[in-house]
Amino acid sequence: HETLRIEQRLRFFTNERTRKPGTPPDCGCTGIEMNLVIDSAASEEDIRGLTETAKALCMAHQAILSPTPSAFGVRLNG
Repeated sequence: HETLRIEQRLRFFTNERTRKPGTPPDCGCTGIEMNLVIDSAASEEDIRGLTETAKALCMAHQAILSPTPSAFGVRLNG
């Protein structure tokens, strides 16, 4: 029985709960962590290849490593 589980943790801060009315919010990302939890009889070489592929294809990891354009939109009632 082989299994693969991905655990991701995003460290984020915000002052939303403590900020005073009229002051701008302060928030941001301080880090991301990704762990592969693998139970497998595969070779070390195969596991290494899987690990590199998972790292390269992780959207959160790549968005933080590279300059990433972003957009924010709002749709109200449709």
